[in-house]
Amino acid sequence: MTNNPALGLLASLPVELRLQIWKYLSLNHDEIKDGGKSPSQKLAILYTSRQINHEASAIIYANIDLHFTIEPHYDRKSWLRISTNLGTAYALHDTADAVHRGFDKLPYQNLHGIHISIQAPNPRDPGQIVNLFKKSTHLVTLLQPSRLPPLIIQLSNTPTTKWTHPTTHQPLKSVARDRPKRHPIVDPILDRTTDEAFITCDDSRLALCAFLPLRNARSAHILTPPDMQRQEPFLSNLIEVWTDEGPFGTWLDPTYEWNDTKLQERVDIVFTDLDLELDMLPGATADMLRLERFAEWYGEGWGESAYEREYERILKSWTERKYWRDIKAEKLNWRYGIMRALNPGSLYC
Repeated sequence: MTNNPALGLLASLPVELRLQIWKYLSLNHDEIKDGGKSPSQKLAILYTSRQINHEASAIIYANIDLHFTIEPHYDRKSWLRISTNLGTAYALHDTADAVHRGFDKLPYQNLHGIHISIQAPNPRDPGQIVNLFKKSTHLVTLLQPSRLPPLIIQLSNTPTTKWTHPTTHQPLKSVARDRPKRHPIVDPILDRTTDEAFITCDDSRLALCAFLPLRNARSAHILTPPDMQRQEPFLSNLIEVWTDEGPFGTWLDPTYEWNDTKLQERVDIVFTDLDLELDMLPGATADMLRLERFAEWYGEGWGESAYEREYERILKSWTERKYWRDIKAEKLNWRYGIMRALNPGSLYC
């Protein structure tokens, strides 16, 4: 027994008996379908005290599967769609909306499972792969601090888009390597000296790279379309790091190819490459992302924005680079100076 006053009369009961009581609060689809208490009514007890929340949440959430759907098209007020196996559904506008609804405090480790579905982008609108990566990194930020239940990440085809070519079944690449050069060269950042894009990997790898920082999943699986050839050992290595114990940033063994320092570097490289490519990508999604990006250059009052701080962090971390990364870092640093000059809230204006 405990003398915790927050438990009221329940404090007189042994914890083992209280755990039996919490089982009657477990949510299931049949109860909701047959007119039982709504999930919000049953979950209200979790807010009565911290002790009750600690004891009951593991039991209440044990039957819940959370399904995240990440769509590639741009919608300023649509970030993620979330549904559960109990029939509840949410449409989150952005990360601030997720925090407002309490998804940053959800005990994810107590869930039965998490399923993340990443819908295939349309290569004819190449900004969609940039949008997928951006949405996915924000979802990782939401999930990263938590221990995770069994995790499934699925590359999903849609009625109009696929991850693979319809005849060759090879993974598609939205960012073409043969984007033509401009003559004469106008801008050292936007105009390449060669015909090749910075990005050489396919859309599926770009999308999955956003999830490299996830850790502490009880188990992990990656589901790919039936016509997509499994990309090994890339997928196996992803599953291994997702089930590593300890927060991201603790696996630093320099002899391990997939240590956290190198993985953060990979995420940063994809972010900067996509951001540079976005400058010239055609299509409606790229147009909207450029407008959104410009809005993110503004800080609150004077000083830096979160977007600028992220660039500063990346540039400072690139202290020892190979030749081609030295060139890229130099371009990014030049471009960063231009961004600061264009930011009306910048001290350089």
